Amino acid sequence: MTLIILLNLIITPSLEAETDFKNISTIGSAEITLRPDQAIIRLEINGEGSNKSRLNHQFREEIKKLTSKLQELFSNNIEIIQGEIEIVSYLDKANHFSKEIYRGTTYLKIKLDNNLIDNLNKLVDNIQDLNPVNSRVTYNQPDDFSYKIDRAYYTFKDPLKYQNQLLQEALNNSTAKLNVLLKLSSFKLVGIYQLKELQPSNISTYQEEINLERIKEATEESFKTELRVIYQVN
Repeated sequence: MTLIILLNLIITPSLEAETDFKNISTIGSAEITLRPDQAIIRLEINGEGSNKSRLNHQFREEIKKLTSKLQELFSNNIEIIQGEIEIVSYLDKANHFSKEIYRGTTYLKIKLDNNLIDNLNKLVDNIQDLNPVNSRVTYNQPDDFSYKIDRAYYTFKDPLKYQNQLLQEALNNSTAKLNVLLKLSSFKLVGIYQLKELQPSNISTYQEEINLERIKEATEESFKTELRVIYQVN
């Protein structure tokens, strides 16, 4: 009796006035458990010098050298995305003399997709070894550079694949509910009229912070979604 009453409540006339179709609406739900499969490190690069154009050139050379070295160390199995170089000036008033100094900053986003823990440890160690601060032998260099890991986190390499999988399972769940209702009525399915995700899974925005002092495997997380589907029947 409950199902029959529910069926009567959710059957509504179609919005298409020129047809005799009616609508049935069901809500499908799905849940999936995933472990992030990509690690991202955001590396901040800072440089300072007395000449703006030279500093900009040196920045590009420093980034080129670092990128080439990291690709070599990881056999080109990492992806490196370079951000914009931002250079600002300030007055250095040391010793009572004002001197214009230029300071630049940029970021590299470094993506790892396999052997995450081993490669994270390897990457962190190599960044420390390659950091110019640790290899500087003179304090009178025209342009001083330094590296700092600004952030590290786990995420998903291809979130769209998992989102589509989750939505397909929610649609299957909705269709299963529809089939129960159709068996209790004389209606026949015409097709899907409208779909709307009521509870987004947020897989594409998921991030899990990484403690680089004690790198651990990414945590398994459960993602849920709800999908309202309106079917046309006659």
